Amino acid sequence: MNELEIKEKSTAIYELSQEVIIQNQNDLQRATEVLKGVKNHRAKIIEYWKTAKESAKRAYQEIVSKEKQMLNICDKVERNLKNEILSYKSTQERNALKLSAEAEQYRKQEVEKLLNESIKAQEGGDEEAAKYKLRQAEMIENLESFTSKIFQNPKGITTQKRWQCRITDNKLVPAFFDGVEIREINTKKLLELRKMKPEIKIPGIEFYRSENIVIRN
Repeated sequence: MNELEIKEKSTAIYELSQEVIIQNQNDLQRATEVLKGVKNHRAKIIEYWKTAKESAKRAYQEIVSKEKQMLNICDKVERNLKNEILSYKSTQERNALKLSAEAEQYRKQEVEKLLNESIKAQEGGDEEAAKYKLRQAEMIENLESFTSKIFQNPKGITTQKRWQCRITDNKLVPAFFDGVEIREINTKKLLELRKMKPEIKIPGIEFYRSENIVIRN
């Protein structure tokens, strides 16, 4: 059969099915014969397109493979350079935080030193020196905290921080957390369990039979 013949046959089967109204056993038999014809016709359609699909699939897979080979070098370069940038950024941020912490510690030490000197001057009777040291301590105390310059992204590059998670023990992960379902129920596994143990009872699960018509020639 060619494509035109298949289309004509499909139309004929559809029109025939529209005429089927089951009211007696003969009608039922007629409907069954139409279903058998549909099954055979379906097989012919699949067979007709089989070679073209296999050929297209091979061509597609070959194209995808070549594309992947070409993109691999881009992926490697991008991954390596991004990792290098992030490593440099992390080092710069650590250094900046260290410098800021050291500056803050030095400021506190200077304030404490000046306050001690002010107290000593006052104890020594030098009120002028005591007031001067106290003013210096207050000035340093009120200075804005030093913040070292942190890594700045080059033009055209943006870095993002986002939370991620990893499973450390899947047996401990609950099905629901805070009212949100976080585990996907595997119905295929459930049916496999029921097949092994037909009388199995699982909380929250109902096993039931559905009926389907199977056409055999």
